[in-house]
Amino acid sequence: MDGPNANSATRIPVGRRLFSLPTLALLYISFIVALLSFVFVLKQPQELGGWLVTGVAIVSAWALIYRNLHHQRDWDGITYIQLQDETIAYIPSRMMRRQGCAVASAPFPAGSGLECHIATGDRYFTGDRGQMLLKSLWVVQPDGTRHNLLSDVIDLNLRTMLTNLHNRGTSFRVIKLYDGQAGEHSETDITDQYIRPSRQRRTPILLGTSGLWLGVLASVLSHSAVYVSGIGVLGFTTMAVFSLHSETSRRSALVHVVTLIPSYAAGYAFAVVAVWYIFKR
Repeated sequence: MDGPNANSATRIPVGRRLFSLPTLALLYISFIVALLSFVFVLKQPQELGGWLVTGVAIVSAWALIYRNLHHQRDWDGITYIQLQDETIAYIPSRMMRRQGCAVASAPFPAGSGLECHIATGDRYFTGDRGQMLLKSLWVVQPDGTRHNLLSDVIDLNLRTMLTNLHNRGTSFRVIKLYDGQAGEHSETDITDQYIRPSRQRRTPILLGTSGLWLGVLASVLSHSAVYVSGIGVLGFTTMAVFSLHSETSRRSALVHVVTLIPSYAAGYAFAVVAVWYIFKR
């Protein structure tokens, strides 16, 4: 976060800091090498070369991530908010500008704050409020009146935005809006969800990748199709139970879990077949 300069401008990053294509390619290669060498180590732990390759691949991935997070920020490559002369401006990243996102600005008197409104609707059932429709940014002036800064925001990291704005001393809240089919309207302050760790944010990642890493572990532990299938079913069931407990609408969570079965099964089968083929006896 930049402090005031000669023009009294303060830039506050609020977008996602993306990896460059070369970095993503190197991370992918490091991940594949680490995964394959780790499987080799599990099967032949006495081979020091396998341990060495695994360690080098993991350290390389960590170094790439660390460098991307700590190297000098390219302001043109990240979305940020600029405060200057009682005016606030939303500056999209270079990539978002190429996709048609424009700079937006509004008056921002001393004591003003920001709100991000997340409009939601029903995804699977009436009243589940599980479908995110759009995000908008609003300026809340000292007298409590709201003025729209941007009607449809795409490139926002709400955790980063909340942390950076609060560190700067600017009030920021996240409001979830819901308009039901019967005409009911509700506004819920969900700012706390972006302050404390949330299981709901980790569950999709676990379910999305569980097929691959469970498949690798199962194929290393057993060469029996029956045992491997049993481990796969047990693993997915466990993940599904955690998902059901982390969602407010159980019916919506159940439908979402069911839709994940094809991708989980495909990833699991691919991992098992790949490991058995590469390290076949």
